[in-house]
Amino acid sequence: MLTAEGKIRIAIIVPRLDALGPIIVIRNLVNSLSDNDSFSIKVFYLDSKADDSVCLSAPSEKLERGKFPFSDFDIIHTSGIRPDLFGYLNRKKIKYHISTIHNFVFEDLAFTYNRLVSLLFGCISLILWRRADKLVCVSGAMKDYYAKWFSTGKMEVIYNGIIEPDNNYEPDTDIIQSIDKYHSEGFKVLGCAVILTKRKGIDQVLHLVASESCLAAVIIGDGKELTELKRLSEKLDISDRCRFPGFR
Repeated sequence: MLTAEGKIRIAIIVPRLDALGPIIVIRNLVNSLSDNDSFSIKVFYLDSKADDSVCLSAPSEKLERGKFPFSDFDIIHTSGIRPDLFGYLNRKKIKYHISTIHNFVFEDLAFTYNRLVSLLFGCISLILWRRADKLVCVSGAMKDYYAKWFSTGKMEVIYNGIIEPDNNYEPDTDIIQSIDKYHSEGFKVLGCAVILTKRKGIDQVLHLVASESCLAAVIIGDGKELTELKRLSEKLDISDRCRFPGFR
């Protein structure tokens, strides 16, 4: 049932609200759709803690599993394995279920963990997605990848979008100063802004800097690999040409 104003009511369920890539994509989606008078949107998150820096133009609240108002929504959109599990377990109560697929699940899990975890949780993901009405793939290659398990009619390709910034923010002057210093010394600067995990392959950037004396690197972000990357820069004797400003 639509609202009295004739709006389509959408619930978007995410694992948590934090300033990381997948949630930023959801934030951009929510804030764009909120400007459309055809939709009424509410965001639910599973973890208790919410990052206040994730500014949503739609209301949000922690999801209470036993009290979720299924009848209040025409569409439920889940993103992530835990939200997908919630959608799977409550499928009969959901009018229309959409799930977004963000990765090549078996390869991604094998690289991040191991082949056993990949096989187990990859198969679980396929099972969860099978009950959804529609699967959104974030690239054409991803749709082709999943065509062996799902019909093409079940999948749609919608690329991740980024809202054009208004530039009304204070610059990180320490980073700008580092870049300017490298430029003044004649270096070309490679920049990365990323979660520092092994699968991001930032070690390749450091090896490139080590092999090309004209390069320097500014690597923005935090993660499990930060300490190891700093060690690698010292081992490669390029710590004077690498800056790690942390998460911004």
